[in-house]
Amino acid sequence: MSLRRACRTTMVWGAVLVSASASMAGCQKDAGASSAAPAEAGAVEPLCVETVAVAEWVERPVLEIPANVLPNQKLVVFPKVPGTIIEITKDKGDPVAKGEVLLRIDPQPYEDAIRQVEAQLQVARVAAAGAASTVDTVTPQLQRLEALQQSGVVAQSQVDEVRTGYQQGVAGAQAARAQAQLAQVGLEIARTRLADTVVTAPFDGVVAERLADVGALAQVMPPTPVLVIRGLEPPASVIQSAPQRMVWPSPESGEKASRS
Repeated sequence: MSLRRACRTTMVWGAVLVSASASMAGCQKDAGASSAAPAEAGAVEPLCVETVAVAEWVERPVLEIPANVLPNQKLVVFPKVPGTIIEITKDKGDPVAKGEVLLRIDPQPYEDAIRQVEAQLQVARVAAAGAASTVDTVTPQLQRLEALQQSGVVAQSQVDEVRTGYQQGVAGAQAARAQAQLAQVGLEIARTRLADTVVTAPFDGVVAERLADVGALAQVMPPTPVLVIRGLEPPASVIQSAPQRMVWPSPESGEKASRS
């Protein structure tokens, strides 16, 4: 190889290196400025390198089961006694605490019934006491006459007359005591019915529905529904509302894609 040819080769490689350096420098400039400058004929296309981090992605599908969660405790509130509703303390969506008053029935008729039964009980007790007093009075008389009749002093007819009065007094006393007992039971029932005019919540919950208003006439047969209460305490019933599906997360968008 001659000295002249060697010099020409060196000049050619020098031009290539200068062109490559210029191209790399041009790659680092602003994209707007590079596009504005006209490309020279025969220039080498610049190569831009982007660094991408490598991350591991593991597909973990998720099983979705659409369902409704319903409380196990559900109560339809009915009045225990008939009458006019004078107060409803809760409305739809209101929380309810155990023992809290939910509604009231007009107590006036039941208060009147208590006063009437109390009067009957007083009369029955007076009658029972009078009958018992009569029996206590007749008993010794009968015993004395029976002793005299055995001695032949008193006629049998006289003893029979006193004995009949005694037996009637005993029967009357028993009837009076029974009447007093019935009146006492009636009084307890009347007091219970008065207490039943106030209805309270049996558990904590939320009013799901209100079905009656103040002033309505509540019946027992058929019962008049007033409120529907759903409990808050677990456990609850889960009822599937739609077919289940498998969901696969997408690594690019972070969204879920469903597959059947």
